[in-house]
Amino acid sequence: MSGEFRFINGDRTFTASPGDFIYIPRGTRHAFKNLGTEPAKLLVFYTPAGAEEFFLQHGDDPDPSGKLPPAWTAEKFAALGES
Repeated sequence: MSGEFRFINGDRTFTASPGDFIYIPRGTRHAFKNLGTEPAKLLVFYTPAGAEEFFLQHGDDPDPSGKLPPAWTAEKFAALGES
């Protein structure tokens, strides 16, 4: 939608820009990072549905003032492996 992102999709690393479409098969190693200094937007589809439960269970509630949530600690990352 806006900005540029660096993607990892399996063993491939590449840059995606507005208008690009990326497909990542289920179970594939993946990650993305905003390459810019300004906020960027991307649209994510999950099919079949259900992946949103991960974000609901483990995500941070947005701060009404618009501040970013605190960075995750090593303990929070470790807790993901326990759930």
